[in-house]
Amino acid sequence: MDFLSWWQTLPSKMDPVLISIGPLTIYWYSTMYLVAFGVVYILCSKKIKENKFNSNDREIHKNRMDSFINELNQIEKQLRTIGMRYNTKRILIIKQSIKQIQQL
Repeated sequence: MDFLSWWQTLPSKMDPVLISIGPLTIYWYSTMYLVAFGVVYILCSKKIKENKFNSNDREIHKNRMDSFINELNQIEKQLRTIGMRYNTKRILIIKQSIKQIQQL
């Protein structure tokens, strides 16, 4: 069997079940989620223990939020030129929510 035909038939040969013990079935994608959440938990715990959250992180976050608000302003202007008032109201609500978050 050459590589191309093997590659084309690979999805039909893949089994989504990792382990099946009686009524309990564990799938590959659920294992992936558990591993991902575990890695994020470990990395965040390590950063919290080492107290690596400083003012630079807050400044970066503030700059990102400001950039996001600027992008929303641009989208709002474009929607107004088209005449879509409903969507501009939704953007206004999002911007107000972001400003409230920034004040926290």
